[in-house]
Amino acid sequence: MTYCTTPTRKPATQVWAVGEQVKVGFLSLRITAKTGYGWLLVNKDATKRYEFTPHHGLVAV
Repeated sequence: MTYCTTPTRKPATQVWAVGEQVKVGFLSLRITAKTGYGWLLVNKDATKRYEFTPHHGLVAV
């Protein structure tokens, strides 16, 4: 008899700390600050700013 088991989740491979480079979707962004609810990020050229909030997503600021 086969039982359905919940698959185990793999550990995070990205480090979400200020100064680190992370990938959000197809964008590679650098973390500039940690807020009380998420992170502030910039693109490689620092020309565009973003705000990432878990369960809400990425928003251009």
